[in-house]
Amino acid sequence: MDYERYRVSVMSISVMFHNTKQYSGKVNHTWDIYMESEHMSSYLVAFIVSDFAYLSNENGNFKVWSRPNAIESAKSALDIGQKALSFLEKYTGINYPISKMDLAAIPDFAAGAMENWGLVTFREYGLLTSENITSAVYMRYMATTIAHELVHMWFGDLVTCDWWEYVWLNEGFAEYLEYLVIDSIYPEWNMQQHFISYELQTALLKDSFPHMRAMNNKMKNPYDEGKDFSSIAYAKSASVIHMMHRAFGEKIFTWGLNSYLSKNKYKTSKPEYLWSALQYHVNQNGGLNTTNVSVATLMDSWASQPGYPVVHANLSQTLLTLTQKRFLITGKNDTNNTQLYWIPITIASKSNPNFNNPSIIQWLGKRKQIVYQEYLNRDEWFILNVQQWGYYRVNYENDNWNKLIKALNEDNFGGIPEINRAQIIDDILNLARGEYVSYELAIIATQYLMKEFHHLPWKAFFTSYSYLYERFDGHEVGTMLHEYIFKLTENVYKKLGFEDSVNDTQLTKTNRQLILSWVCKLDHNNCVETSKKLFTLWRNDTNVLISPNVKATVICTALKHGDYDDWNFVWNQYRKSNFESDKIGILNALGCSENATAISEYLNAIFLKDNLIREQNFGNAFGSIYSAGKFGVNASIEFLISNYKKIYARYGEWNSVANFFSNVAMKFSTKNEIDQLQHFANKTSEDSKELSESLRTILTDARNNMEFFNKHGAVIKNLLMLPTTSSPNGSGGESGTGNSSNKINPTVPVLIFSIFTAIVFALH
Repeated sequence: MDYERYRVSVMSISVMFHNTKQYSGKVNHTWDIYMESEHMSSYLVAFIVSDFAYLSNENGNFKVWSRPNAIESAKSALDIGQKALSFLEKYTGINYPISKMDLAAIPDFAAGAMENWGLVTFREYGLLTSENITSAVYMRYMATTIAHELVHMWFGDLVTCDWWEYVWLNEGFAEYLEYLVIDSIYPEWNMQQHFISYELQTALLKDSFPHMRAMNNKMKNPYDEGKDFSSIAYAKSASVIHMMHRAFGEKIFTWGLNSYLSKNKYKTSKPEYLWSALQYHVNQNGGLNTTNVSVATLMDSWASQPGYPVVHANLSQTLLTLTQKRFLITGKNDTNNTQLYWIPITIASKSNPNFNNPSIIQWLGKRKQIVYQEYLNRDEWFILNVQQWGYYRVNYENDNWNKLIKALNEDNFGGIPEINRAQIIDDILNLARGEYVSYELAIIATQYLMKEFHHLPWKAFFTSYSYLYERFDGHEVGTMLHEYIFKLTENVYKKLGFEDSVNDTQLTKTNRQLILSWVCKLDHNNCVETSKKLFTLWRNDTNVLISPNVKATVICTALKHGDYDDWNFVWNQYRKSNFESDKIGILNALGCSENATAISEYLNAIFLKDNLIREQNFGNAFGSIYSAGKFGVNASIEFLISNYKKIYARYGEWNSVANFFSNVAMKFSTKNEIDQLQHFANKTSEDSKELSESLRTILTDARNNMEFFNKHGAVIKNLLMLPTTSSPNGSGGESGTGNSSNKINPTVPVLIFSIFTAIVFALH
C-alpha cells in the first residue's frame, strides 16, 4: 500500500487514532498508519497535514489544534467541547462511538465549520477566543458552532440523511440542539430565548417569500445539493423541530430521538423513519392530548410544504374563530393559499397568563375552526402562540390589538413576558410589510419600546427596521425615521452606555452591541462624539482597551466621520492583528469610511489584489461597504460596473459577478440607482448571457423594492409629521380596510393609548 509521506516537521491527523513509524526509504520521513474507522459516509473523512500545536485533556482523547502562536486561545473551546460531547451522550442515550475527538482551527477555510467524524474543522473565529478581544456575540457564535458540529456526531454522522433533499435531518437537529447544549453549559446565557430571536424569527422572515422551498426538497440532479444548505435546512428546520419538541413534550421527544438514532445508526435515514420513532412513543404514552392525527400527518404538513401560516384570531364572547393562510411578505393576495398546516394552538390571557407552562388547546388543521374557550372574554387581551412555541405568525382583530398595545405600556408590560413582547413586535412589523395590517398600527405598537430594556424585543424591532432603513435611505422619510429611532432608544441607550459592567449578562452585552451599532449608524450626536473620543484614545495608544462589544461600532463611526489617515491607521491594525475575530471586526468597520480614496483602496484590496484579505472574508469586507449607507452603495456599484471583467477574470464565473451586483442592488432605494444599473445592463448584454439574465432578475427585484417606497413612503412620512397621537380609525379583522388622518410625531414622549377605539387593519 502506498502511504502518504511527509516531513517530520509536520504531522497528520484524521478521523481515527494512528501510529507513527520511521519510513526506511528516506531520511526524516515517517509513516502514519491509521486505525480502521467506523462504517461512515465518505464525505465525513478528513486529513490534516500541518505544523499545528494542540491543547489536550488529561486522557489525550480530546484535542484542539491551531497555529502555534494562537493555541492559548483554544482553552474555552477545549472546555466547551468536552462538556458538549458529554451532554449529548446523556441527552441522546447513545455513547459517542469514536475513540477520540479533534477540533481544528483552519486559517483559511471556505465553510464555517465541517463535522468530519472525529476531526471537526472550523474557521479560527469559530474556535479561538480571548477575554479582551472576543465580543459576546462572537463568544456565543464560538460556543454554538462547536455545539452544532458535535451534535452532527449523532445527527449527520452516526445517522446520515438518505439524500440531500433530506439534509434538514442533519442540519435542523444540529441547529436546534446546539442551543440546548450551550444552555446546559451556560444556563445564565438564556440560550432558549436566543433561539427565538436568532433562529425562529429569522426563519419566519426568510421563509415568507413565494419562491421558498419545502424542507423536503426534491433535487433534479446531484449538482443541486449546495442549494439545499440554506436557511430552510438550518433555521426553519430547527424551528419546526423546536415546535415538535414543545408540542410532544420532553419525554416523547427524547425517547423518540433515542429510538430513531438507535434503529438507524451507521445507516442513512428519511423523515418517515423519524416520524415512526416518535409515533411509537406517542402511542406508548396514550397519544397526543388534542388530536388523533398521526405524527407523520402533522409533521409532513411542515416538512413537505413550503412556507408557513398566519393565524387570524377573532374572539366573539367565548368563541374563538381561528383561520389560517400561508403568510407571504409580498402581500396577502400573492397566492391561492392552498397550503394547510397542522398548527399547535396555545393561548394566554390577562386573567389566565399561562406563559410558563402553556398547553395546546387545539391542533388547527382546517382552513377555519371555532374553538370554545370559557375563560376568554372581550374585556381583556389574549395572546396566541405562547412563548412562540409554534412556527407561525398571529394576526388579531382590531379590539385585541388595541388591548395588547395598551398592556405593553402598563407597568411590567401588563405581565406579557419578553419572548411574547418580541413576538408581538416581530409579527406586527412583518404583517405591516405584507399589508395584513397598517403601518399606523405597527408604529403605534413599537412606541412602547421607549421603556423596553430587554434584548429580544429590540432584536425583533431592528431586524424589521433594517428593511425600512434600506428602502427609505436617502429620502426625507428616512431622516424622520432616524429621529423616531432616537426617541425610542433614548432610555435604553443611556442605560447601556459604552462600558461593560461585571454584572452584565450575555443578553445585556449583546443588546449593547445591537443598540449602539444602530444609534451610531444613524448619526446620533452623543454616540458619534463618544465613538470619536474612544477612537482617538485608541489611535494614540493601541494598548488602550475598547470593550470588544462596542469596538467595531466605535471604529466604524469614527471612520465614517474621519479622514483617510484614520482609515489607513485602522487598515494597518488589521494587517498587524493575529486574532481572527478581531480582524473580522476591523474589516466590518473599514467599509464605513466615506473617504473616496480609502474606499477605492479597500475595494481594490478585496477584489483585485491577492493576499491582503483572506478569500473567506471577502463577504464581510465587501458587505461592510454597501451596507454602511448611500456612500458605500454608490461606491460599490460604480466599482462593479468599472471592473466587472477583471472580477470575472479572477473568479472565472459570471454567477459570482452577478451575486456581487445582487448584493448591492438589494440596498437600492432611489430611481437613479436603478437607472444606472439598467444602463449598464443595456451596454453589457452581449458580454454574457448568464450575467445579462441575472441583471434582469436583479433589476426586477430592485424595482419591487422601489415599489414598496412608492406605496408606503408617503403614509409613513405623514404618520411621523403631525403633533398628536390619537386613535386610528377604521375596521379591523381579516378583511378590514380603512384610512386615517391621525399621525404620530416622533418627538412626543407621552403616548396616549387609552383613547384607542379602533385599529386600521389595512391601509392601501
